[in-house]
Amino acid sequence: MFLISKIVWFLMQPINLLLSLLAAACVLLYTRRPQWGRRLAVVALLVGVVIAHAPVGEMMMYALEDRFPRPSLPARVDGIISLGGGIEFDIVEARGRIELDSAADRIVETVLLARHFPDAKVIYTGGLSNAVYSGSIDEKVLADYFASLGVEPGRLVVEPRSANTLQNAEFTRDLIKPLPDQTFLLVTSAFHMPRAMGTFRNAGWNVVAWPVDYRTAGAREAGHFFYDPILFVSNFSLAFKEYLGLFGYWVTGKTGQIFPAP
Repeated sequence: MFLISKIVWFLMQPINLLLSLLAAACVLLYTRRPQWGRRLAVVALLVGVVIAHAPVGEMMMYALEDRFPRPSLPARVDGIISLGGGIEFDIVEARGRIELDSAADRIVETVLLARHFPDAKVIYTGGLSNAVYSGSIDEKVLADYFASLGVEPGRLVVEPRSANTLQNAEFTRDLIKPLPDQTFLLVTSAFHMPRAMGTFRNAGWNVVAWPVDYRTAGAREAGHFFYDPILFVSNFSLAFKEYLGLFGYWVTGKTGQIFPAP
């Protein structure tokens, strides 16, 4: 199922969909109906311009990021769950050291929360995350890294096998065996929080959303046109993937709501 989901996402990525449209347009130019090829090329061009130069992706991300506002901290927390991300797994395997990526806020915020709740477990869940890299993070390397940031090895629990959000929730549940009266903070990127909360709730967790790694400044970015095409395309792709994931998880019963809310 994991491999199928990665193949589907590869085919559905906006850049690949645009390339497919252009390829189809080129083929049609050499058929008996070249006008359809020209029309398809124009459509692909217009879609590309909108994605790259209009804040469509920003608004899609904004809806995801603001779905779960950050709450006040609970008086007591039994565990802090940091979802996989923030770490370059292939570099860890190749060089034997931690290298953080664009989602590094997940790690940083987890450490800050661990200092605020010194008796809470610190749980890192995540391993294989794509169809190319095959492996799981070295638990000793991760433990040493967290220890260097002040998190004692005895507090850290690593679940290194999960490849997606569903496995994050289920594999970690089987490892921790949370009780109904226990409270866990769930730390992940704000745009990923709706799907993560829906999945963890469905798996039986009592979790409080603690979003990090915001990619937009909110609604005020609605008027930014021709601003940063690389950023616009990246945010559109991330948001598009999340909406597909939300729909897919809802259809297959992995979440109870199509767009989970507080």
